[in-house]
Amino acid sequence: MCIPLECIHGCINGYYYGLQKSKIPSIGQCIEQVVRIGSVMGIYYITIHSGLPFTKFHAMLGLLLGEIAATFYYLNLLSLSQKQIRQKPSAQVNTTCKDLLSMACPLTATRLLLTVLHGIENIMIPLCLVRFGLTNTQSLSIYGIYSGMALPMIFFPTVLSNSIAVMLLPSISRAKEEGRNYYIRHSITVGFFLCMFLGFLCSFFFYFFSPLIGQKIFANEVAGIYIRTLSWLCPFLFLGTTMNSILNGLGNVKDTFFNSMTGALIRLAFIFFGIPLYGFRAFLLGVLCSQVVSAFMAYLRLLSITCKKNA
Repeated sequence: MCIPLECIHGCINGYYYGLQKSKIPSIGQCIEQVVRIGSVMGIYYITIHSGLPFTKFHAMLGLLLGEIAATFYYLNLLSLSQKQIRQKPSAQVNTTCKDLLSMACPLTATRLLLTVLHGIENIMIPLCLVRFGLTNTQSLSIYGIYSGMALPMIFFPTVLSNSIAVMLLPSISRAKEEGRNYYIRHSITVGFFLCMFLGFLCSFFFYFFSPLIGQKIFANEVAGIYIRTLSWLCPFLFLGTTMNSILNGLGNVKDTFFNSMTGALIRLAFIFFGIPLYGFRAFLLGVLCSQVVSAFMAYLRLLSITCKKNA
């Protein structure tokens, strides 16, 4: 039941992001979370005082109620604005659908393949750690610390870069349609230096405070070690997200597909060939290398596109 509602949310959010009305999706997401958390807490309160067990079904019910509330919010907004929308000729609608599909298909393929490759990573990392000489328990423990403690902490600052990327995509797309190449070049330059600056600030923070984070937040010294090792990911995570968003705004979704696949294949190579020889540190190095390569591939591709336009 949640899947079609989430699809509706995604389409409507994309529509309002394209109109650069980010407040509407933000309000919708807040409504969804408030209703979801409030309903779960309410259901929990009712079940406890009724002497009934609180089960997974009740948690899933709260998730569904949050999706329903957000859907009503979005559909109500669309019904109010429907009178202002003029019907387009069928030929123009067909052209629009073709343009959307030409962008949606590579993006969908990218997401699907990345999900498959990520699943392969989840399976192969513990197995390769066993080949390195660890037990099953040790392998799962190491991977659990990485995926459940270190990686979420490293990805936390990317909330900022993801927000920038979401708002940058429609701006770049509009600039392309209007032929404002200067704006595109300016966005690439500013985006590069801003990502590097904010990314290295986050890297220095994680590098110097990783032992404290590992001890005080996770009560695990190994988590602090992994956070310090992964701290240098931050500038390249910022850069990759922003540059790929600009590529998508320019309609070069095939380039973002190629960049993402290249990074994923690099990680898999380090998993299959590096972990059995050098342990988990080989995978950490592979994560860093894959992110550096994919981020700079996106940046260099943008430079080549802008140079061609200047010529």
